[in-house]
Amino acid sequence: MYVRLRSWCFAALHHAALNGNLELISLLLESQATVDIRDQKGMRPLHYAAWQGKAEPMKLLLKCGSSVNGQSDEGQIPLHLSAQHGHYDVSEMLLQHQSNPCIVDIAGKTPLDLACEFGRVGVVQLLLSSNMCAALLEPKASDSTDPNGTSPLHLAAKNGHIDIIRSEFTDIGSELTWVTG
Repeated sequence: MYVRLRSWCFAALHHAALNGNLELISLLLESQATVDIRDQKGMRPLHYAAWQGKAEPMKLLLKCGSSVNGQSDEGQIPLHLSAQHGHYDVSEMLLQHQSNPCIVDIAGKTPLDLACEFGRVGVVQLLLSSNMCAALLEPKASDSTDPNGTSPLHLAAKNGHIDIIRSEFTDIGSELTWVTG
């Protein structure tokens, strides 16, 4: 069942995840709703739960087999959304379920890039503690989607997030002198 809302088509499961309605999510899944149903933008219910920081609905969706690395039409996985909006617990849960923090969206950004750009210190620390994120600190190659080759440090500096730079990048040294394209 789809509902048209402001030119988007949502399934009932999208609404339930967006609103964090655990009871409705359970009922829909018990009634054989497709756990990874995509809306018009390619987003799955797990994307909406991550975007809103809804941990309990996420647990249920993951338990029922939702794809932790399923990409939207914009190339984003749920971790992009939880990182951008600063949802530490949700980001941690996604990482524990093997979410790949190295996935780049169509704008050339990783979850770490978004956490730095939007000043989400806790999520930045979480992602940097992941062994997979070390290579993400370097400026992007000239052939990446981002034509400027910006690094997470550049994004934090551009947006005035001194707390991220102070807590996460001052001990790196050489990155402080990298120049964008």
